[in-house]
Amino acid sequence: MVEWISAGANVGMLFVTLRLAKIASRALGQIGEMKTQNQNDAIGQLYTRMFEIQKIIMDKPDAVKYLSGEMDDLKGNIYLEMYADFLEQIVLQVDLLPSDAKIAWECYIYDTLKKYTTLKAYIETHLEKKSGHLSEKIQKYINQEKPCYEKLPLPSL
Repeated sequence: MVEWISAGANVGMLFVTLRLAKIASRALGQIGEMKTQNQNDAIGQLYTRMFEIQKIIMDKPDAVKYLSGEMDDLKGNIYLEMYADFLEQIVLQVDLLPSDAKIAWECYIYDTLKKYTTLKAYIETHLEKKSGHLSEKIQKYINQEKPCYEKLPLPSL
């Protein structure tokens, strides 16, 4: 009789274990879906903001002159702040992105800071206003000396 009770307890424990495994599996699936949704949201937000900035530059070609330091006035500071905020948005969201998108956006930051030295200097002078964590993340890109393109995966043919 004790053997039957022991066997019944083992079957009961097995049932509970299988049920918990099913619940855990379902939860992991939901977490994966949430991660994918967060990645898609981050990518969408970055591209939307990039489109807005590119539209401004198309409508007002002088904006690029401010970024490169050819012109300097209050309007130029507004353009610099707008672009610096966009780069900050990328830095804050880059860790949410899939690895290939992350590398591509890191390359974008590198290219932008290399091309627009006035923007880079503007960001450097305003770093002390940023929180420590954000300041460290931005500094990483400012100090980057080597292009990140070698990290990009080659497209498969």
